[in-house]
Amino acid sequence: MSRFFRVAAVALLALVIAGPALGGQTARAHTFLLWSDPAADAVLTASPEWVTLGFDVNPARGTTIAVLDEWGNDLAAGPTVRDGEKAGVPVWPLGPGIYTVTYTVVSSDDGHETAGSFLFTIVPAQ
Repeated sequence: MSRFFRVAAVALLALVIAGPALGGQTARAHTFLLWSDPAADAVLTASPEWVTLGFDVNPARGTTIAVLDEWGNDLAAGPTVRDGEKAGVPVWPLGPGIYTVTYTVVSSDDGHETAGSFLFTIVPAQ
């Protein structure tokens, strides 16, 4: 290995190791959904009162959650509420059916928006 490449490799390794200690921050491109209640693909026998999502960073203003029935009607009973790394919406009483939760989360770290969706199902209680 030539002297130039050895020096470049050592310098790069030093930056990688010392970067965080010098105040460097890891770049974040997206906010990640960590969990939800109800969970994705859950099968419930009763309506939830809230749909709550947990993220890896605090959601910022502009974060929205919708709970859609099979015809696309939003059944959220109020605005999206943010609390730490969680966001949620109250929902009207839901009957048996398949529901789609859609969300757009704005990262408080960098302002980037991430959108996603998942389903849950309510079946009649036996």
